[in-house]
Amino acid sequence: MMVARNQLPSRTSKGGKVSEQLTMNVHLVAFVDILGFRKKLERIETQEDLKKIHADILGLHDTFSKTPQDDFEKHEREISRRKVIALSDALVIAADLKSPISNIMGIFDNLCYELDTIGLNQAYRAINGTFLRGGVSLGQFYFHDDVLISKAMKDAYTVESSQTVYPVIALDEKTFDFFSNNSGNNCYAEEIKPKNTLFRKFTGKEGRVLHHIDYIRIGLEAAFSEFTRSDRDRWKNVDATVKDSVRAEISKSHAVQFLMWHKGAVEKALVESQDDSCVHDKYLWLKDYHNEIALETFPQNHECKI
Repeated sequence: MMVARNQLPSRTSKGGKVSEQLTMNVHLVAFVDILGFRKKLERIETQEDLKKIHADILGLHDTFSKTPQDDFEKHEREISRRKVIALSDALVIAADLKSPISNIMGIFDNLCYELDTIGLNQAYRAINGTFLRGGVSLGQFYFHDDVLISKAMKDAYTVESSQTVYPVIALDEKTFDFFSNNSGNNCYAEEIKPKNTLFRKFTGKEGRVLHHIDYIRIGLEAAFSEFTRSDRDRWKNVDATVKDSVRAEISKSHAVQFLMWHKGAVEKALVESQDDSCVHDKYLWLKDYHNEIALETFPQNHECKI
């Protein structure tokens, strides 16, 4: 039996009331998901298959701190006003340009930090065998009580789904222009300007030239900077005349280890995708990206090359 119009719930019934004042701020918005997730869903046959996909999603959430785990993460989330929203295997990460931390660091430096963090998280997921693809855009964003309204998210999703082929997180044109033409770059020496260190150019669908977050280089730089407690103990116990060389040796060992981990993950993905030429081609592209950075960083160390 058809329901009469006067029996339908009112648009202003309880639970549907709209706030008097809705505000949208400009955010840097990233839409990130797991490469090949749809095919993994289609292949679920056993409890083990389900557990692996479940672990991939939880790993993504943990890496991007969907739910802050300690006081530091909670405070950092408050002052950055960063939102991390889960949508199945995808995450929407939104950083408010008007956050308290932007007032301290400046908008440009804070957004560069956000992109660097996304790249570092992507590198961490990659060396653990989960490759990500995504898009980034600047624009209006609203999220409250599970209601999400954002053209920037739509634009980021368009980059991810329609323009980016490979396991990278790419920026739309207007967002890349914001970073590459920003006067904030002038506060840095040429070799460390964010426009030169955060991004890498590549060719996406239909020959479109895009720029992605250079996650391998970002992960490599973090590895070079790593200095563990055992590293510090070793460094303290050597003669002062060799401290610099030991520190350099430690930095190199961490960087090589990062590349070896990434190499192993890509090689495994290449083997597992041999029966699917479309997916396999994406990992062949990633192999070339890896080798470019590995040979540029350690030209004499071919062990790092795939």
